Amino acid sequence: MNKFKHIILLALALLFVTSAFAQLRKDLDEKRQQLKEDIALMQQSLDNTSQDKKYTLSRLKTLQRQIDKREELIATINEELQLIENSMERGEDIVIALGEDIERIKADYNEMLRHAHRYKNRTSQTMFIFAADNFNQAWRRWQYLKRYDQSRQKQADLIIRTQDRLHQKIAELAQRKKEKETLLLTEHEEKNTLNEKVSDKTAILSKLKKKETQLRQDIAAKKRAKAELTALIEGAIAEELPASPSSSGTSEYPTTPTDSELADNFRKSKGKLPWPVESGFISSEYGWQNHAVFTQLEIFNDGIDIRTPQSAEVKSVFKGTVINVFFVPGNQNAIMVKHGDYFTVYSNVREVYVTRGDQVNTGQTLGLAGTEAGSGDSEIHFEVWRKKDRQDPMVWIKRR
Repeated sequence: MNKFKHIILLALALLFVTSAFAQLRKDLDEKRQQLKEDIALMQQSLDNTSQDKKYTLSRLKTLQRQIDKREELIATINEELQLIENSMERGEDIVIALGEDIERIKADYNEMLRHAHRYKNRTSQTMFIFAADNFNQAWRRWQYLKRYDQSRQKQADLIIRTQDRLHQKIAELAQRKKEKETLLLTEHEEKNTLNEKVSDKTAILSKLKKKETQLRQDIAAKKRAKAELTALIEGAIAEELPASPSSSGTSEYPTTPTDSELADNFRKSKGKLPWPVESGFISSEYGWQNHAVFTQLEIFNDGIDIRTPQSAEVKSVFKGTVINVFFVPGNQNAIMVKHGDYFTVYSNVREVYVTRGDQVNTGQTLGLAGTEAGSGDSEIHFEVWRKKDRQDPMVWIKRR
């Protein structure tokens, strides 16, 4: 009985190791594929850059994002390699254990066969039963012989099943060895490409540092455009949600039942909102970050910037009401959509298809993405607000 329990425990361990490996490998594979898609989009953006715009800040930022993604891709490949290595080690332990079990089971089975052969030469099973002193003893002898035959059959079946598991595990180990070799080759290629991109970045950085005056002027212009956009957003929010004193003396925003329901549904969609463009990559994240050239200079981004194919459709991430459309030098057109006490802002829109007061649905086209001055790249700026508080759009939109 202990041998059977040991085999069952081994089978359960084999099943657990296989299923756990499969799920972890699936997650890492999906992450690796998404990173490769992001890198391909960035490379497409780099390839589309004309020769005269080869040394621009926009190209440097895209290249840096691609380098970051490649480093993350290499780290993911290393995770997969470690996972395969650990799985192979556990698999080899199980193969050894299964091999030892097969030998033990075969030894027990051979002993049973020798015992049955000796018994067969001494007397027949029928005579053994009829030689009993009474009926109860004959019944017990018959039961014993029946259980003995069943035990022999179970042992034989167990040998076959264990051998099958052993062959299956050996085949899995061979397959994982091939996967490991393929991943090692991929890792080597990615590291070579990464080194090339780092060299490209160094060359662009060297060229841009010679244009310090122009770059600092661009920084100042973008700072003014950002301040103007922020003032217009805050003004629009104040107009939509005028503060009224509550009984506690604090300022609250009065809302209608419809606004409350819309805000509640928006809040429940956190992490599930669609991207404001069909395809693209995030070229600049939310929050404080170092300037690509003047690394000692920190710049705060109120939202996220998404690089996208030229003239891509800009879409509403949730249903709501367009409360403002305004033009900001340096950001082209900006569109604000209200979702209860939440607001989404889409700026650097070249063509606008909606007007103030329009009701829009999730996924409805608001306009076309504009082209960034100086680089020719198409990029939109996206922000999320709750009342007068900025939100990180990355935690609201779906992960890609």
